[in-house]
Amino acid sequence: MPAPVKVDFARIWPIQAGAATLLLAGALHFTLTPAYAQAAGFSPAQLGMIGSAYYVGFLMGSLLNPLAFRQLGHRRLFALYAVCIAMAVALQPLLPGPVQWFVLRAAVGFLAAGMFAALESWLNAVATNANRGRTLSAYSMSNQLALAGGQFLFTLTPVEGGAGFFISAAILLLTIAPFSAMKGHPPPAPAERTIRLATLSRRSPVAFAGFVTNGLATAPFWVLGPVFARDTGFDQAAVALFMSLPTIGSFFAQWPAARLSDGMDRRLVILPVATLAALAAAGVALTSGHGPGWPIFTLAVAFGGTAFLINMLASAHMNDRVPHEELTEAAGASFLAYGAASVIGPLTASLAMGWLGPAGLFWHAALILGAFALFTLTRLVIREPARSEA
Repeated sequence: MPAPVKVDFARIWPIQAGAATLLLAGALHFTLTPAYAQAAGFSPAQLGMIGSAYYVGFLMGSLLNPLAFRQLGHRRLFALYAVCIAMAVALQPLLPGPVQWFVLRAAVGFLAAGMFAALESWLNAVATNANRGRTLSAYSMSNQLALAGGQFLFTLTPVEGGAGFFISAAILLLTIAPFSAMKGHPPPAPAERTIRLATLSRRSPVAFAGFVTNGLATAPFWVLGPVFARDTGFDQAAVALFMSLPTIGSFFAQWPAARLSDGMDRRLVILPVATLAALAAAGVALTSGHGPGWPIFTLAVAFGGTAFLINMLASAHMNDRVPHEELTEAAGASFLAYGAASVIGPLTASLAMGWLGPAGLFWHAALILGAFALFTLTRLVIREPARSEA
C-alpha cells in the first residue's frame, strides 16, 4: 500500500486561520443577537424573523455570488465582503429595530456565503483526492475550536451594552490578514453566472444528499437542542453540557474518519457513519425520558461523532469528482443545498416535537439520517458500485 499523501499545512494554514477567525466572530454574533434582541424587548415572532434572515441571505448569496466571483475574483471579493460584513454587524446596536435587523442579518448571511465559498473552494484546490478528507478534517477541527472560543467571548461584556457587536466586527476585519497570506493562484471563478445545481448534483448524488441531510438533521439541533434539553428536565448546567458534547464527539472523530476515507470510495465511509448517526439519534430519543445522565450524554457524543461528520465527508466526495475549474461553483452549490435544507429542517423538527414531544427532535434526525444511509446504500449496490477515488 503506498504511503499516504501528507496534508499540505504550509499552504492551508491561511485558509484555516481565515475561517477560524470568521467563525470566532460569527459564534459571538450568533449568540449575542438573540440575547440582545430579547433584552431589547423583541417579541418571539420578531426573534424568529430575525433568526431566519441569516439563512435567507445565505441562500441569496449562494445563488448570486458566482457572478461576484466573476467580477472580483477570490482575493478582492473576500476583502470587500469582510469590510461589509463587519459594518453590518457593527450597525446592529445602532439600529435596534426588527426590520433593520432583518436587513442587516440577511446581509451578513449573503456576505458569509461568499466568504466561505472563497475559503473552501481554495482549500479544495490545494487538496488532492489522496489527502482531501484529512485536509477538510483539519479545517473542520480548527473551525470547531473557533466556535467554542466565540462562546467564551460572549461572556466578556454585558449583553445590554452592545459592545460585543463591535468586538465581533473588529474580529471580522482581521479575517483579511490570513487570507492575504495565501500564496499561488486562486481557483478559477465560475464559468457560469448561476450555479448549475442539477449538473453538479448529478456528478455526486450522495454528496448533495449529504448536504441536504446535514441541513435537515443537524441544523435543527442548534436551534431546538436547548428546547429539547429544558423540556426533558435538564437544568442550566446540564443544558450547556448537552449542547457541547456532540461537538466534542465530532472533534475527536474527524481525523480518523477522514484518514479512513482517503484512498477509497468515500461512500464506503459515509454509509456506516450515516447508519451509526441514525442509531445514535434514535438512542437519544429513547433515553430522553430518563432525564440527564450518562446514557443520554454518551449518546449525544456518539450523535456528534457521526452526524456532524457527514458534511465534511460529503464535501470531500463531491470535490473528488468535479474538475478544477468547477471548484468555486461546487462550493457555492454545497452552501445552496445546505442553506435551503437548514431553513426547512427546524420547521419540520418543531412539528415533530409538537407531535412526539421533546424526543421528536431526535426521531426527526434519525428518520432523515436513516433515509440518507439507505440512499447511499442504493447508490453503492444498484446505481454506481464502489470504486477508488484516490
